Amino acid sequence: DAGLFPPAKLPMAEALAAHKRALAGPYGDVVGPFLCPATRLDELDACVASGATRPAAIGIIGYVGQLDWRRPLARRGVVQAEAPLGAGMPVPPGRIVCYLELPHRGAVGPALDEVVQAHARAKVRCGGLTDDAVPTVEWLAEVLVGCVERGLQLKATAGLHHAFRAGRPEVPRHGFVNLLAAAAVARSRAPVGEVAAVLAA
Repeated sequence: DAGLFPPAKLPMAEALAAHKRALAGPYGDVVGPFLCPATRLDELDACVASGATRPAAIGIIGYVGQLDWRRPLARRGVVQAEAPLGAGMPVPPGRIVCYLELPHRGAVGPALDEVVQAHARAKVRCGGLTDDAVPTVEWLAEVLVGCVERGLQLKATAGLHHAFRAGRPEVPRHGFVNLLAAAAVARSRAPVGEVAAVLAA
């Protein structure tokens, strides 16, 4: 549940209330952890102290820079942690799933190898606020094939607001159905070119 992040970008109290409603709603079984930047965990605690319901499952997001990970990872309810590759996040306790976000520039293979060495899962952003934040189909296909080859689980986020590939021809946006279909093709051990063709369809 990324209510704190664009496009919703709700204030903390509103995001916590919306998360509670979502869990109680008809799709509650598929609502994931409440995602919160590590730098805003104190704000979350303050809202809980004021009467908001603490999420039973919290995912913390860290960024490149100086961050003492010990306190965030020790918080009650934290079930996952995410950070960019190279952010210096230690291997979390066994109860916490770790995702490392790949930079969508540069060699894919070595980056995925780093994820494996960190005993983590891979994360990719499929879009963003600017055109250059959208990865190419070739890069995304290489990630999918590389994850299959290494037995890595992958989380895709950002920009997947359309079922099918859409947008301006020069900077199209990825579709979540394209991505799911491409992942299935990658799992069948198809080469990168075939996977990229499904993403581009």
